[in-house]
Order: sequence, then C-alpha cells, then structure tokens
Amino acid sequence: MELLLQAIHAAPFATLALAHGRTMGAGADLFCTCTERWIVDDATFAFPGTAFGLVLGTARLADTVGAAQAREWVESGALIDSRSALAAGLATRQLTTGELDAALAERIARARRLDAPTQHGIHQAIDSARRGRGDAGDARDLVRLVQSAARPGLKTRIAAYRADQARK
Repeated sequence: MELLLQAIHAAPFATLALAHGRTMGAGADLFCTCTERWIVDDATFAFPGTAFGLVLGTARLADTVGAAQAREWVESGALIDSRSALAAGLATRQLTTGELDAALAERIARARRLDAPTQHGIHQAIDSARRGRGDAGDARDLVRLVQSAARPGLKTRIAAYRADQARK
C-alpha cells in the first residue's frame, strides 16, 4: 500500500480523489496522497491504523495539514467531518453530486491545457518547494527551467499558446 501511495504522490501529473461517505484508513491515506481532494456531498475521515500499530502515510498527512493536526488525528483516530477536513486542508473542495459532472469537465479541460513534460516540471517544482527551498531548491528550479526550455518545439508551443490566447 505504501508503494502505491508513494507512486501516486510522485506522479508527474495532477491526481484527483473523490470522497463520499466514510473514508477511513488506507482510503483516507489514498485521498490525502492526491493533488486535489474533493468531497462530494458529505464525507467523514479517520486514520485508525495506529490503534493496531500501523503507521501509513503520516508524513504526507503532516505535509498536507500540518504536524500538530496530523498528530492529533493519527494518535486519536478521531472522526473528521467535512468542515474540519476542508479547514485543515485535507480536502481542497466540497461540491454536491449535482455539481460533480461540471467540475470534472472543468478539471479535465484544465489538465489538457498543459503537455505532460510541463505538468511533470510543475509537480517537481511544487514538491521541491514543499520540502523546503534554499539554494538547492533554486538550483533545481533553474535546471528544470533550462530542461523545459531546451525541449524541441518550444517555438511551436509558444505560437500555439499565443493563438489559443488570441481566440479567447
């Protein structure tokens, strides 16, 4: 399970989790691992694994909601309601079932706006920022910029972007 969570967390593209109803244990860890985390209607969350000695996804949870909040939720195994999940940043959005189709269509359109190498570069840069900046982070950002600019077809991508913007 941890390898799956790591793979999803390191995916070079946006990931989306939808929670509806009870989202517990590994399901809550999976939800937390994704780039975007939407609650559909209402959901509750819990991380009960520590009650039986399992520590899974705790560092990612702490990265998402902060160390103090993660510690409270993981150590207590408490039920987390939708409002608390949104307030702490565990969930990034809440919508109704009726809003879901339009929201997904909007998200898909946004994802298609960027090519895969650009999405990968963005995710690497954001992950670097989450781990702390500093000279090493800045150097990696510069390397990513140079690599992305050196990819064949830059002029074509810029022209396509300009044409798309002109149509709007």
